[in-house]
Amino acid sequence: MSPFTFRIHKPSPSEKKRLRACGMPFSRLKIFAAEEISGQSGFSIERSRVLKALSELQELRSVGPSLATKMIMLGCDSVASLENSNPSEMYHKLCDILGRRIDPCVEDVFRCAVAQSKYPNMDEQFGDWWHWTDQRGRADVPYPKEFQE
Repeated sequence: MSPFTFRIHKPSPSEKKRLRACGMPFSRLKIFAAEEISGQSGFSIERSRVLKALSELQELRSVGPSLATKMIMLGCDSVASLENSNPSEMYHKLCDILGRRIDPCVEDVFRCAVAQSKYPNMDEQFGDWWHWTDQRGRADVPYPKEFQE
């Protein structure tokens, strides 16, 4: 279960403005500690943790605000926290949390994100989620060259 006990949402324009005014643009929050973000911006520590996580997760290719919030709902709050995740389990757990079946392409994006965490120097083209569709349902995330023809 997510360590965050409140609704997770992307940063509002006013939050982004406040962060910029503190010299902490949203796109660079990963370099700051949540406590530092909170102290400088006046946001709660919980909100600062979410903003930091959203910023870092969205640096992964194929991950936008919506999928980043879903990853946080699953308890993944950094790129490093994805490394040993099972994308298929993540997908099914998210379906359970939301109480409905969601687009199976979400699993492909999870798989792509986990691969980027595990293999930060992999070929850039594999940062696109559609390269992972054939791996749907697998527990592991092999290095892309292992399944290239």
